[in-house]
Amino acid sequence: MVNGEAEIGEGGDCRIRNNRQEPSKGQPSSSTGGAALRDWIATKEELFELLGPVEWKLWVRPAFLLKLIAGGLLVALSPNQRIVEAARARLPELRGILEQYGYTGVGFTTISDD
Repeated sequence: MVNGEAEIGEGGDCRIRNNRQEPSKGQPSSSTGGAALRDWIATKEELFELLGPVEWKLWVRPAFLLKLIAGGLLVALSPNQRIVEAARARLPELRGILEQYGYTGVGFTTISDD
């Protein structure tokens, strides 16, 4: 079950309790991987609104959070030059969004499918 937990109520009816936690916007980032992942997903949603679907599909959608490092995030990209250049061009916007979640920086690395 995604983002929920089943519970049996009175009379045997089954209800879903939503366990989704909101991102930590406006608060210092937590040092847990789960909080960083929630913040990364929320950041990707904000980037969709900012960039539009074409650019978002190019580099944001396939990008993934690799690691939480020294108060910042390490984001993995495909080793495609076009993708890396598009991501680097939007680094100021990405940093601005992540600062709202309390992160001090962001770095990119490439990871091959091999």
